[in-house]
Amino acid sequence: MRNQLRHILVSVMVIFICNLGLSQDVHEFSIGDTFYRYSANLYNKFNKFSEIGLQYLDFSCAEEVVVKKASHPNTTLELHSDLRQDYRQISGVQMIATGGRMIDPFLGLTPIEINLKSPIPISRSANKDVLYHKTNDNFFVEFSTDELYGEIKIWAEKNEVTNIRVLCDVHWSTVYKRKDSFDNLEGIIQGFVVENILDFSVITLEVKKRDWVVYNFTSERVLSEAFIKKTIRYQSFYDNRSIAEVVRYYQSPSFAIEFNTKYKSEDLPLCSNGSQEIYLFPNPTFHNVKLRFLNAKPGNYTFNLINIIGKPIWTYSFNITKVHQEILLPMPSFSKGIYLYNIKNAFGKRMQSRRLTIVDP
Repeated sequence: MRNQLRHILVSVMVIFICNLGLSQDVHEFSIGDTFYRYSANLYNKFNKFSEIGLQYLDFSCAEEVVVKKASHPNTTLELHSDLRQDYRQISGVQMIATGGRMIDPFLGLTPIEINLKSPIPISRSANKDVLYHKTNDNFFVEFSTDELYGEIKIWAEKNEVTNIRVLCDVHWSTVYKRKDSFDNLEGIIQGFVVENILDFSVITLEVKKRDWVVYNFTSERVLSEAFIKKTIRYQSFYDNRSIAEVVRYYQSPSFAIEFNTKYKSEDLPLCSNGSQEIYLFPNPTFHNVKLRFLNAKPGNYTFNLINIIGKPIWTYSFNITKVHQEILLPMPSFSKGIYLYNIKNAFGKRMQSRRLTIVDP
């Protein structure tokens, strides 16, 4: 698994053309084309993209991204995947973010739609070091009590609240950071880095019992903790010849990486949406094992490892609090061989049952 991408991943090194007269001296994406996004959590902090080694990362699945014709105002094209949508405008030498669709940053449960009234430049193919912009906008997100989890669900049921609706504000800033390089396993790419900071805060919160009423969420510990200001901070690496993102390095709320390429690994499944999916990786493994949940129902889960004769040898319980979440299993060392594992929810229902192969490091 650690070297699975070495022979199938190449740099995205693309620029969105769309008959706009942009330079064609790099690989191109046109509306209708597809590329793939590989995501992995990081457990070490990096100062530069040149320090990141793709060959040492474990990826669970490939996220298929389709370049679609724009359906929103001031937008040239849209990047659609089952997990996220990014709306982009190409204007001269700039790539501009006009909005998108993502999972809410507060509870991680519900998709939100953001359409920026003042779009923000996120990349330039010339005079890169002058890039510095800020914008802000508002959006709504609504939660039903049925989808809530933990203390906030207990609070809602106790107070006979059926829905919670919040008006939120997002402040988005972009700034050129530095020159850098990145090894995409095919060669060293020379490029530049842009930092993005998105601050999310709640303006007003409403609760619904029979009717909607404005509620002072700062007076309730459960609500004030759930809807505290959230920040998403990441750095984007671009090839010097392109305004399309090659790699994204998340620094908050957790360390993670996204790598874009036109090539799909035949060793990895596609990340799917709609029904709940659980990916265990790497498999085979020599020790560290991760679980990635997509479209999960928050709650308590149990991982059970069983030897080949059917004897349980290790059990680990954990909580899933978001619809998309990755966890590291603190599995002890076991002898190499073939094992069985299953994952059960809080009601004892088996969600997955498969083989796990452990090999020597």
